Amino acid sequence: MIRKLIALGTILLAAAAAAPASPATIETNLALGLNLCRFQGKDMDTKFDIKAGFTAGGLWSVYLTDFFGVQSGLMYSQKGGMFRTKLDNGDLRTNMAFSYLEVPLVAKLGYLPRVESSFRIYVLGGASYGVKISSRIKLDLVQDDFETPIDDIKLEGYKTSTFNGIAGAGLDFAVKGGFLFFEGRYSKSLATVSSEGVDHRFTVLTFLAGYSF
Repeated sequence: MIRKLIALGTILLAAAAAAPASPATIETNLALGLNLCRFQGKDMDTKFDIKAGFTAGGLWSVYLTDFFGVQSGLMYSQKGGMFRTKLDNGDLRTNMAFSYLEVPLVAKLGYLPRVESSFRIYVLGGASYGVKISSRIKLDLVQDDFETPIDDIKLEGYKTSTFNGIAGAGLDFAVKGGFLFFEGRYSKSLATVSSEGVDHRFTVLTFLAGYSF
């Protein structure tokens, strides 16, 4: 993954350098989306189910040419994992819930005209730095259609910050005053998120929608 990101970054920088100089345009992007997170790692004995989470934030895109741009901003992102343990009287559901404030930095490459256009299409790649704002472990007893909360405590043993690689693609449709955009992003922890020397990582598929102006 790291090699692919480096290769993509090299191609994008070379393309930008070869492009004729022209005024840059800046757009504000308001984004809302869904995270589908897999919590895994070489040192995990437990197989976690995919956990759905919420993500939202504000991003700023700078388009340097009609086919190249960069984007950064601030996103709130929920991650984690869940698993169930069979008991005589039901299932014990363990929910490991993390939330982060993340600063992504990605490059966009594609059809990105800065004058009037009905659509734009692109691929993107880069990385993000995340600061943990909460981590909790929640235990619930699940019996048929009933759930009984058992415990909700702070989860220790995890780093306060993370680095993640990002790759994805997007499609924008022109509307009055801006664009509606839809993106799919894949991200993965570039190092363990555990502070106890074991390999625990997040792999996340994110679906974003929003408005650019």
